[in-house]
Amino acid sequence: MCEPTARGPAGVSGASTRFRTTASLDERRGLLYLPVSTPSNDFFGGNRPGAGLFGDSLVCLDAKTGTRRWHHQLVHHGLWDYDPPSAPILVTLTRRNRNVDAVVQLTKQGFAFVFDRVSGQPIWPIEEHPVPGTDVPGEQAWPTQPFQSVLPALAPQGVTLDDATDLTPELHAEALEVLKRVRIGPLFTPPSIQGTIVRPGLDGGTDWGGGAFDAPAGVLYVKVNDDPSLVFPDLTDAQGNVPAVGPNDSTNISLLLRHRIPILKPPYAYLEALDLNSARLLWKRPFGDNPAVRDHPALAGANLPPQLGAIGNGGLLVTAGGLLFAGSGDRALHAIDKITGEDLWSYSTGELKCNGSPMTYRVAGRQFVVIAVGGPGEGARLLAFALPTPGAPELPRPALESNRGSLEVQRICGECHAFEVATRTRRTRGQWEALIESMITKGARVSDAEFDTIADYLTSHFGVPARVEVGQGPSS
Repeated sequence: MCEPTARGPAGVSGASTRFRTTASLDERRGLLYLPVSTPSNDFFGGNRPGAGLFGDSLVCLDAKTGTRRWHHQLVHHGLWDYDPPSAPILVTLTRRNRNVDAVVQLTKQGFAFVFDRVSGQPIWPIEEHPVPGTDVPGEQAWPTQPFQSVLPALAPQGVTLDDATDLTPELHAEALEVLKRVRIGPLFTPPSIQGTIVRPGLDGGTDWGGGAFDAPAGVLYVKVNDDPSLVFPDLTDAQGNVPAVGPNDSTNISLLLRHRIPILKPPYAYLEALDLNSARLLWKRPFGDNPAVRDHPALAGANLPPQLGAIGNGGLLVTAGGLLFAGSGDRALHAIDKITGEDLWSYSTGELKCNGSPMTYRVAGRQFVVIAVGGPGEGARLLAFALPTPGAPELPRPALESNRGSLEVQRICGECHAFEVATRTRRTRGQWEALIESMITKGARVSDAEFDTIADYLTSHFGVPARVEVGQGPSS
């Protein structure tokens, strides 16, 4: 989703900005809202001292002239890949008995920042809080970061030893060993040479799918991932060049146990309803499941929660008829009561994940809901749903078995990126295993036998000698 680099807002000399998601337009006012990305590189800022003007910011421009009207920085001197991930949402709120036109920017760090569309003034105060410093040579982390002071955080933030998974005593002990090898701490703990677990992670919080706003009720619905990441500083040279293979590409430390069980407690994803008029969280519940975790032999007989949570970045659809449609990483499309969060209906998509955001349209007075599932490649398809037409014969259920193709490895790597993207970097056996594990935590279904087959194939075709392994962190 990376777009070409563009010049900065008018009137700012030498500014360079990147936009990784979609802008939003207030057509009546002619105001364009741009979510601006982290300056390169994501995990080290030694070559870009300072807060980083316009980096990780919401910028409002005059759509006709390009003149900057206002901006607000959401992360100072970004070191976490916390770029605004989704299009700003234009809403109208009721505040002190009057309507206020506002713009909402959801973030990976789990905040909903809300601003007056015209003035840029925060609807609720944003406070600067001290955050942990850095010991990385050459780095100058910013001492404070913006925190939403009234609206509740949408995602779990930061890591402590108490967060270690407790699905079984054995897994709990293994998780503690990993957490003690790396650096953990509150939100905005910076990358470190030993490796830092950041939570929310790179796919944590809300991502490109954004939220769905119920305008009459003033309620924002969001899908949230609780997906931590292990990050190292990608140290650059004097010209700011990132090494071809850095510790973030080559670490053998995994945040999964036994190839697929996350080291932190479930659930791994939520649906939430946030009342923007009253600044209250109306409900929050686990969303979706993870069969790769639930069916793991190490969890046989364990008392697992009904929903482990499905990590996915798709958006939501809210309707005037009282329903919220959601897929987002699960292997089912759900229709949910938007008032209570109760699951009213679901349709299993078998082996295929729901990857896209649901959409709706009408044909001849009949309403349809459509979602993209599976893929990329031959497994991808669109599923369309509608209420039955009275008297019409029932249509057969579509076959949803995934077309695995000639190479199992292409199915797994293709869950998130093209096969060529995954294999453009040479890795050791341990490094390939860590990458496969990261795909599993995002929902890829891989048996133990398949895991070894895939790792063998990648190591033999895209491997490097074990002696070049880096970024393993201190021994436990």
